[in-house]
Amino acid sequence: LQRILSLVFSELFSKKRFDLAEDLQSQLPSECKFAKFQSLHKEYERSPTGQSDSDTDNLISTRLREAVSQKRQEEKEQEFARRQEERERQALKSIIENAVMESCRDELERLKQKLREQVGDYVEVGLRELLKLSDNKKPDYNHCFVPILHASWYHLQHVSFLKQGLESCIFNEVRDVENMHILDFGCGTMPVQWTVALILANAPANSKLASQKVHIYNYDESSAMMQFGEYMWEKLKERSAKNKLLSRALGRITFETLNSKTEMSDQLCNAHLLTAVHCLYDMDTKNVFPDGMEKFITLEDWKVGKVGLITHSQLEKKWDGCIESLTKFRKDEIPRPSDRNFHWLLERNVVWGDKDKQPVRASIP
Repeated sequence: LQRILSLVFSELFSKKRFDLAEDLQSQLPSECKFAKFQSLHKEYERSPTGQSDSDTDNLISTRLREAVSQKRQEEKEQEFARRQEERERQALKSIIENAVMESCRDELERLKQKLREQVGDYVEVGLRELLKLSDNKKPDYNHCFVPILHASWYHLQHVSFLKQGLESCIFNEVRDVENMHILDFGCGTMPVQWTVALILANAPANSKLASQKVHIYNYDESSAMMQFGEYMWEKLKERSAKNKLLSRALGRITFETLNSKTEMSDQLCNAHLLTAVHCLYDMDTKNVFPDGMEKFITLEDWKVGKVGLITHSQLEKKWDGCIESLTKFRKDEIPRPSDRNFHWLLERNVVWGDKDKQPVRASIP
């Protein structure tokens, strides 16, 4: 095929029918296109008078081979980049698992050194506090062991069910916002922030989300939960250093910690999306939201005209199965309380989601 094309182009060039050569080139299949034909005909025009047909033939054949070779090389590079990106996407789940586990392990070592022989008693108190959630009561989130026990069990569950809900809101509800602002009420260890990072990391390269910037206002009454959440975020940054998709996504997320309900109320009008993962378990907001929040929910004059309200029970979870690293951490590394009645709480498998949860979501005008 290259030989035939060489002869055809040689004949057209010798008769200076560059218009026909260009027309032929445009009709060839992509793998046969003579990509350098413009530069070739200029080189032909500059060639010495009396150049033989054989020399011209060789010149055209060489240029054609170069064009085909260059195209194949470009396709190989594109395929390599595509496979590399796919490997990085598949690694996201493992990265966030390890970041949570390593954060909890670091915090556990710190607490062991501080509490020494009393550490088992403090674990028991932390478990007692978290058991209050089963009775819809509020635990003491500022107890030193509650953040680590809560994060090792709940953090990735929240990421799992939030991913689909937030993805829907960010893609559909507020997709025209260049710099999105999210107000996370009761942020805890900041699973909303982690979920946004995963959404941005998974965004197609040619989509608007690939360059989306997000600013998150984090508020929680527990300073211990927020401090541990910030530590976990830094650990996630460390773990994602070699993953270009996730590291670029983390670079497009900024956040600030709000220290009071007054500060949070001041930021209400700046937010495009309200999330309440830890503290809102039903649609009765009267005893949960601070002053001004109900006005925010019913506000008509606001930037995109709609707020997505993301609550604890959100759509179906994104991933299934056991999280082995965190299960092993809780079973093997967290000291056991003296009261054996609490051991079962540390022996259970940590899973990605609770199958019994019912989906609850609202899009409020």
